[in-house]
Amino acid sequence: MRTGLSPQFDTPTFHQRLLDGESPLSASKTVLPPRWAFDEMFEAFITSDLSLIFPLVDKVLFEETAQLAYSTDSELTLQHVSAKACLFAFLAVVGMNFAEVPATKYVDSAAFSKVARRLISECLEDTSLATLQTYLLMMMHDMAAGHMQTATTYNTLACQAVYALNGHQRLFPSPKNRHLTLEEREDRHVRLLFWMCYYFDKSISLRTGHPPAIDDDFCDLTLPEGYNESRWGIRSCDPNDDTQDVFFPGDMELTIVKSRVIRSLYGNRAWERSDAELLRTIRELDAELENWRSSIPREFAPALSVRKDITLASDLSRCMSMLHVELHMEYHHILNVIHGASGLGTTANTTPGSLMPGIQSSIDLSVEASRSTLVYLTASADRVASEAFWAFIFYPMSALMTIFFSILRNPCTDHVQDDLELISRSSTIVRGMPIHTAVPFATEYLRQVDRFVEELHRLAEGGIERGRIECRGNVT
Repeated sequence: MRTGLSPQFDTPTFHQRLLDGESPLSASKTVLPPRWAFDEMFEAFITSDLSLIFPLVDKVLFEETAQLAYSTDSELTLQHVSAKACLFAFLAVVGMNFAEVPATKYVDSAAFSKVARRLISECLEDTSLATLQTYLLMMMHDMAAGHMQTATTYNTLACQAVYALNGHQRLFPSPKNRHLTLEEREDRHVRLLFWMCYYFDKSISLRTGHPPAIDDDFCDLTLPEGYNESRWGIRSCDPNDDTQDVFFPGDMELTIVKSRVIRSLYGNRAWERSDAELLRTIRELDAELENWRSSIPREFAPALSVRKDITLASDLSRCMSMLHVELHMEYHHILNVIHGASGLGTTANTTPGSLMPGIQSSIDLSVEASRSTLVYLTASADRVASEAFWAFIFYPMSALMTIFFSILRNPCTDHVQDDLELISRSSTIVRGMPIHTAVPFATEYLRQVDRFVEELHRLAEGGIERGRIECRGNVT
């Protein structure tokens, strides 16, 4: 209606996958790599920074899981099957992330993930640490492989499992004068996995608008012991400390803010609010987000607005560089979501210039946050880890849509040509993000992005031209 053109969007087909007829029973007999090869890959993961960002397995406890999986007892128990599922899922993740380790020649990540998928389907009744770890490992694998819907399903299963294992309850402080018992170590690890579930659950909910699987009212959200002290320090793994404070992806305090945004702005009640009530909620959430931004070290704090090309520090480690990028992407996306909610009211379809000043300024902030996302990624796209491509691609695509609809709403503004240029550059920005070579449909996906951006650009140009004609008519 706003462009006078007929949209021509292709239906994506790159996520179609063929299913085979291999049974769970035959998958359960698939042979694991030699034990020495597993040990080499396990050591590579457990001594890497990645194990602190994603604390998926515990060094001591996972040794027990491996011992059970490699046991040669003739009786195939449920615990044995779940242990094998956990190892196959773990090796699938390691194979995608540690290709430089010689032992990974024994790993076919795609095949191992398929085995793990079939084995874990036999263990849904076995709520254990092994099954919880398998769900999260499969989620990580499928996210890196671009299967986001499947990853979401595994995260939901993980959330239910972590509830059953009481990971949502606060732990007593860990003893400082002795080693943890196995029971204490398991409790600690389950609690860490709760925070992993919490982070991904809120991220998925904010992106999709679907209800989260974790209800904050049922959880103790006291952050892990030592988290605030370690999260901004040097991020490197200490091989001599097997209970080292973990970092987690992103920032957990920001994730808690994200959860409040979901509760306040998604759901039917948000649609029933008056404009004044909605604006009050938006202001409160904006203040919470700003309090978070003001509380973190200046070198990590995202700028309110990024309008010019930026220069990033060249001396950051890969781990710290990814944290910097992720915080900026999340902050501007949350800012976009908060202020974009001003369009939920009955005034969303009114003509430009007739909105309440508070609503118009809120929409403007949402669009500015989206511009900041694309401008920031222009400088930092190559710093995104290839295994994170499918998690990060959401940010530029979401920002792109916000800017596109802004052009349709206000085609006569002074900065509309700059916004059109941002849309045009989006394909280049996306192609600047490294993508994992193990994803078979990556090339086709990038072609789909190119075609999608070209069509948005064509429609936006049509909207601008139609808007100019209307603006000239109004002036006349």
